[in-house]
Amino acid sequence: MAKILSLIAIFFLVSTALAQTHQRGQQTQQQERLQEARQCRIQQLTASQPNQRIESEGGVTELWNEYEDQFQCAGVAPMRNIIQPNSLSLPNFSPSPRLVYIQQ
Repeated sequence: MAKILSLIAIFFLVSTALAQTHQRGQQTQQQERLQEARQCRIQQLTASQPNQRIESEGGVTELWNEYEDQFQCAGVAPMRNIIQPNSLSLPNFSPSPRLVYIQQ
């Protein structure tokens, strides 16, 4: 009977220690993410050229690499549609918020 009680006590001690270690690991990851977010500064953003250019009948779509540090910092995935005169851009759906700027 004493062996069973000692095994149960050891089991609870080990499981408690593992739970605390896991919780500390999660807190450390959250702190690292917050520090990375604090290091993002608008002054660090620089002008860049699009990485991909897709030409179509009505114009050009230019895409930038969303995994660049400056875009990761800003939390954006930039894209530019250039529409030729007398061409149309069909409506499209995006499941995330978008900022659209139209220049004529």
